[in-house]
Amino acid sequence: STSGVVPALDKLASVSEASLAISLHAPNDELRDSLVPINRKYPIARLLDSARRYIDAQRDSKRVVTIEYTLIAGVNDQREHAEELAELLRGFPCKINLIPFNPFPHSGYERPSKNAVSRFWQALTDAGFMVTVRTTRGDDIAAACGQLVGEVADRTRRAERFQAKVEAARQHADSAGDAVKSKAATAADSAKGSGPIRDGKGAHSERGKEEAPDRRGRSTKRLKRSVDKSGRPFAAVAGETSGERRGSAGKRRGSRKNSAYRRAGA
Repeated sequence: STSGVVPALDKLASVSEASLAISLHAPNDELRDSLVPINRKYPIARLLDSARRYIDAQRDSKRVVTIEYTLIAGVNDQREHAEELAELLRGFPCKINLIPFNPFPHSGYERPSKNAVSRFWQALTDAGFMVTVRTTRGDDIAAACGQLVGEVADRTRRAERFQAKVEAARQHADSAGDAVKSKAATAADSAKGSGPIRDGKGAHSERGKEEAPDRRGRSTKRLKRSVDKSGRPFAAVAGETSGERRGSAGKRRGSRKNSAYRRAGA
């Protein structure tokens, strides 16, 4: 059985007559690159050519290659994968062995349903291939194919790296959530602080009165000079709105008229 070391497989034909099995697991190079990284160096077409040379070198003309295909839920177990696999292996001397994935901690993969396995098997059978499905045994005690019983030393530290990646992603998500909450709280505080300041009785404080804008958005914080309709200047009181200033000007005009009438009557 080989994952696809082509130079070694070419050499094997001259020294062995062993039956050959290829761990294919994908119907195209893009998917196999992620599942079987050696495919990046020896792609599927090159691997199948080497396997055909191996079979042709055998004295038994009826010898065929066993194609091992592990079915992984949602990854390579769809009907389109089966149809693509059938097209890839058309005319190639082989039989296909389907292997439902046996899950283990931190793998990130799951076993497909029995219906998914059955549909995949049916599609290949309808295409004229000899197809078998490996029976899973021992998975209840983590002793099935691809699983290990008990705790073992992971020399590649793959599980450790996977756990670190998951933890880093979780912390990043938590930090992002905290940042959003903090930003929202700051915006809410800013919105509260932008309006007039009120004391406990609901009245405007002196600071709020001084800083409150009039209807046109102009600040009334400082004493201003303005004029009435007659062109005479009058002082605007700090904190007085434009409406209040117009009212004050009207009162002054009325007062001057009354004085004029009184002088005329006198």
